[in-house]
Amino acid sequence: MDPAEIQLIKDTVVAAMAPTNITSLAAVLTALAAVIVSPIVSILVARRQIRASARVANNQVQASIQVATSQIRAQTVSANRQAWINTLRENLAEFLSQTAAINLPGMSSIDVDSERFRQMVEQLTLIEGRIKLSVNPNEEDHVLLVELLDRAVRVADTRPRQPTTLANLTEEIVRLSQTVLKREWERVKSGE
Repeated sequence: MDPAEIQLIKDTVVAAMAPTNITSLAAVLTALAAVIVSPIVSILVARRQIRASARVANNQVQASIQVATSQIRAQTVSANRQAWINTLRENLAEFLSQTAAINLPGMSSIDVDSERFRQMVEQLTLIEGRIKLSVNPNEEDHVLLVELLDRAVRVADTRPRQPTTLANLTEEIVRLSQTVLKREWERVKSGE
């Protein structure tokens, strides 16, 4: 290399090291760093936002599932309770009808040992059994209802016949049944 070329390289290096060029170099390096670092920071922030959004969405889904499950359960319980009320009402009506048939004035002339009378008492006992199996033994008025039903069946099957006692028991059964059915209906209405 000739001395002129070496001097040109030296002058270039010295010129590059001049304060104005160093400032320009620093600006270029800063801009370069901003171009590289900015997308990385944006990606990290976006990831955090996505994770936070996913947690919020998951919490909302879980809350919605809990609400829906509670609503479905309440609807199912209400529907089942309504079906139970309807069945209990039908069984009670059938029991009262059978009791009234046994207690008709003309029935007093029928021999209590006759096949027809035995069948009526058996039917009454069957209906009583269905009612007993459908009520709650832990509720006081249900227990009382079962006791009244038992007494009515015993009176219906007693010799000599006791039509007044059976009629009085029937009235008590009606009153208590209305109370039980009303309370259960209120539970259905309230969504219990």
